[in-house]
Amino acid sequence: MYPARTYASRRADQTILHRCVHRFWPRVRDGCEAQGRPLPSFVRREFEAYLRCGDLKEGFARIHCFGCGLDRLVPFSCKGRGFCPSCGGRRMHEGATWLCERVLPPVPLRQFVLSLPKVLRYLLAYDGKLCRAVAKTAIQEICRFQRLHARRTLGLSSTRQALTGAMVAVQRFGSALNLNIHFHALVLDGVYVLDAFGHPAFEQLKPPTLDNLNHLAARIAQAVL
Repeated sequence: MYPARTYASRRADQTILHRCVHRFWPRVRDGCEAQGRPLPSFVRREFEAYLRCGDLKEGFARIHCFGCGLDRLVPFSCKGRGFCPSCGGRRMHEGATWLCERVLPPVPLRQFVLSLPKVLRYLLAYDGKLCRAVAKTAIQEICRFQRLHARRTLGLSSTRQALTGAMVAVQRFGSALNLNIHFHALVLDGVYVLDAFGHPAFEQLKPPTLDNLNHLAARIAQAVL
């Protein structure tokens, strides 16, 4: 038999990260304002919500079991996407499960990483609409490359016969937690082609060569700019 699982309330205030943010966040916020360079509102909201995350004084849900009569208080979470380990981990787990079970087909995938010049990173960091447009443009070029590659290698009469797809995630920081907008894309490592019965059949393509990737990077750069 396995031991019964018990719920342990998360004590974010006892972590090193929480203590650091609680201690230094007011200094950073006030220092930026004193220099006439206040932080964006979304940055302030992220920090302040994190400090309230998991705190019963900030609100909670009461869970009651009608079977045993047990009551449990579950504090509200910040649901942030910045640096809250609990909410970020839960969001990543839920997102990965949704992608694997509902979105991505069980076929080979290839990862593409799109890095940007520093000038564009700062521009996209504060313009969500433009950031989405750049990501869409890059994915369109990658899918165009896949369809052309399929037409040549599979002997298709038109690229319209080759169907492909991708999903892209925006990464906002680098390994040093510096502002570094870049994109991670999972692209089908092949195409779907309709068979004689009108059913989509997946055809895996050969890996792109270095010349292929250099040509693709040049097209993406031209289209993005």
